[in-house]
Amino acid sequence: MPQIPLINKAKEMLKNTSATKGKKKKKIIIACILIAVIIAGAAFGSARFFGKNDKKTIQTAVAAIGNVSNVIEGSGTIAAINQYEVTALVTGEILADYFQEGQMLNAGDLMYTIDSTEMENSIKKAQQSLEKSQLTYQESQKTLANLNVYSDVSGVITEMYVKKGDQIQSNTKIAEIINTDYMLLKIQFISSEAQQLYVGQKATVNLENSFTALEGEVTAVATGTLINADGVPVSNVEIKVANPGAVMPGERATAIVGSFACNAPGTFEYYETETVLAKTSGEIISLNYREGDKITAGSKILTLESDSATKNARQNQLSVQDAQVSLQDQYDKLDDYNITAPISGKVIQKTAKAGEKLDNSTNKSAMAIIADLSTLVFEISVDELDISNIKVGQTVQITADALSGKIFTGYVDNVSIVGTSSNGVTSYPVKVVVDNGEESGLIPGMNVNASIVVESRENVLTVPLSAINRGNIVYVKKDGNSAKNKDENKAESSNANDEMSKRGEMPEGFTPPEGMPERGEMPEGFTPPEGMPKTGEMPEGMTMPEGAQNTQNATNTENGDSAKSESASAAPKANSKNNDMQNKMLERMQAEAPDGFEAVMVVIGLSDDTNVEIISGLSEGDVVKLSDVTAASTTQNGMGMMGGMPGGMAGGMPPAGMAGGMSGGMSGGNRMPGGMGAR
Repeated sequence: MPQIPLINKAKEMLKNTSATKGKKKKKIIIACILIAVIIAGAAFGSARFFGKNDKKTIQTAVAAIGNVSNVIEGSGTIAAINQYEVTALVTGEILADYFQEGQMLNAGDLMYTIDSTEMENSIKKAQQSLEKSQLTYQESQKTLANLNVYSDVSGVITEMYVKKGDQIQSNTKIAEIINTDYMLLKIQFISSEAQQLYVGQKATVNLENSFTALEGEVTAVATGTLINADGVPVSNVEIKVANPGAVMPGERATAIVGSFACNAPGTFEYYETETVLAKTSGEIISLNYREGDKITAGSKILTLESDSATKNARQNQLSVQDAQVSLQDQYDKLDDYNITAPISGKVIQKTAKAGEKLDNSTNKSAMAIIADLSTLVFEISVDELDISNIKVGQTVQITADALSGKIFTGYVDNVSIVGTSSNGVTSYPVKVVVDNGEESGLIPGMNVNASIVVESRENVLTVPLSAINRGNIVYVKKDGNSAKNKDENKAESSNANDEMSKRGEMPEGFTPPEGMPERGEMPEGFTPPEGMPKTGEMPEGMTMPEGAQNTQNATNTENGDSAKSESASAAPKANSKNNDMQNKMLERMQAEAPDGFEAVMVVIGLSDDTNVEIISGLSEGDVVKLSDVTAASTTQNGMGMMGGMPGGMAGGMPPAGMAGGMSGGMSGGNRMPGGMGAR
């Protein structure tokens, strides 16, 4: 390996450079670049030397037109959208059933009739209990009503027996009331004539021992016959007469009604009299009349208060309500003896039939199962990283192991926001509806697999995913169409190197190691080794990296060309830098290309687990290299590969001409330019 002495020589040069620190520096920009070239060449030679016995199997694929899809998969179990187990809520003998297994039923169709004799007896008892409670309640309501005492007649209170605050019992005398405005004449007519009289008929009443005649009205005619002392059959007649003020009870008078005269004089008495009695017990809390007051029928005389009567009335009211609820509950239970279909659907199972008896141990078991098979559904669990890609309405492709070779379709019906976490990963249930329901051939209980296409590309150029290397670079067989791209890339890179060699400047962003003289200077007393270019010169055949600036150009800028430099915008500089990094990456990968292959940078699109879409950079039919099958075993030779570099580039150093192209100047080579990730 002839490169080793060169490395030692370069180290010695750096050592001598450090020893002259503090003295006047000379420009050695070209020397620094030469040192980097020597080191890179040594590293490259070492890798080739120690890896010469590597054996690799190269696999290839052809860029072809195809489809690429981003698919989320899951599995679940088919179920009816609505399924119901029919159970009995009562016990007894099944008198009849009205359906067969496999039959379609509508909601409300009668399925079973169970013997309800015991329940009907319970209903009768509940009815009787309610009636008793109602009677008791009605009595308590009357007691409450009787706490207010009213007058049944109009008249004058001739005597008051109680006062406010008295505690009285039922049937206690309250007051005496007499109606003095009218008098009642009770008189007899011959029965045959009395039967021709009627209530409301006008009558003329003549007071006995007086010539005063009063007008009256028949209020009652007896239907029976009496025999008076003279042996004449007579009937009683009552006549209401307005009291002129002088008529007193016991006075006598005669009467003529129509063309009939009375058989004998009759006597007057007060038309209405009443002795008011208390109908319940209690304390008098208000008294509205006093003795001698005139009162009309229906007026409240006094009010009583009784806590016991109020309490009893409330308790009896609650008893009535309880009895009503109990009776209604019995009626509701009676409905349970006729079992109807809860939903419309097909009977997929029937386990009970007429003649069987239901007891407490069997009435909770399913008598039949009805399923609405018009819509079939299942659920899958989707990882939290993919759930944002699932939307309601997305098409779902479905397969079932039980129906091999058949593909079904469906759609996403619901995406739950309630997830389940396990081992730090959250999954969310997604509900899928199967198209065509029962007609699809799927039945409840089948296990199915679901594929949801969240994004797809059809009729696009594709290559296997393993063909893509870091920086989106692909190795293409040279006889492919993309060979032209390589020639163009080489020409472009050569032009860039020529331009940089003219400038004689360091790459933008390059930072020399500590102790190294500044750009363009030589340490005082330093004598370059034989063959090294003089100050400011490039080695024969060496070009300056793109982006470096010539020392003379920098001087010219200071002398007046700054306006021209400032006219360049930040965006073009950034783009130039990115392009430069990409070109260097391409050159590096090209240096590692297997024999017969070239490195091509491509623009990729959608990818799946197998293929990736190629937007530009390849043509249909191009042969591309896939990932290595047998990795190079350089560690056996004692030279471990730098992790992350394509092709196992030793030491992580970029190829010659890329000394300043890595992120961070001369830092480790396993750091790729921004946006170029390793595969």
